[in-house]
Amino acid sequence: MRKYILPAFLLTITSCSSFNDAEFKELHELASVDNRIVVPAEGGSAAFTVYSNGKVSIVAEGEDACGAAVDVKTFSGDHTLTVEFPRNEGMRRMVRLFLSLDGGIKKDTLYALQEGVQAYLRCPSPYKIVDGSTSGMAGFDIETNIDMDELEAEVSYITGPRGWISSVTADLSGFIVE
Repeated sequence: MRKYILPAFLLTITSCSSFNDAEFKELHELASVDNRIVVPAEGGSAAFTVYSNGKVSIVAEGEDACGAAVDVKTFSGDHTLTVEFPRNEGMRRMVRLFLSLDGGIKKDTLYALQEGVQAYLRCPSPYKIVDGSTSGMAGFDIETNIDMDELEAEVSYITGPRGWISSVTADLSGFIVE
């Protein structure tokens, strides 16, 4: 029995010493505790805790339009990434943060949102009877807090002949249908 134990022991020692970590792939870490943080309209900061084991590059989209500021554009290792928002008296807004680890080995997206006025569009009388035997205009009153220059109208017909509406334009407080 002893003559088998010693060779088995030597074989185990030899195999353990020849163990090589090169057989295993390198672990690339890029993760955040939160991927979406909402900041109040009064202003403030969104702080994302990001875990990484390499160099992280950040591209911010919407930063200039919001007046927001991202604290860094690159970092290495773990980091708390901060997006600072000023007071917002307009519509809700967002900054998207595109994170890229070591030139694109791993990617992630974070969203920093700021509360604001919620957009609405109401049409008290969405249906209107129009005399089809004569040409003319019909108006639809609307209530909205959206700038009229940003609204677009689309015409769709449910049944019957098509093409009898020539244009729809946004006016100060409604749509004009011709």
